[in-house]
Amino acid sequence: MLDDIYLIETIEQLTARIQEEPSPDALRQALFAECDSYADYANIREWNKLVRVCEATALSLTMAATRRTMGFQAWLPSATPCRKTLFV
Repeated sequence: MLDDIYLIETIEQLTARIQEEPSPDALRQALFAECDSYADYANIREWNKLVRVCEATALSLTMAATRRTMGFQAWLPSATPCRKTLFV
């Protein structure tokens, strides 16, 4: 699941890879576990892997928060008309 994230060169490509993940929650759990395994890195390769895992974790958490926010906004269909009424 995670081997390919180490081969990706740019943040844009990493973002696209994470967006394609069919199970974002499973990906996040795997990233957390991978982070734990590299927390006590022994060399520059492990440090680089830890950096990539942190980047991927941050992106996946940001995407999850965005999805939740968008879902909340969809739940409030009358928010825009109410604001217009209050501030006109």
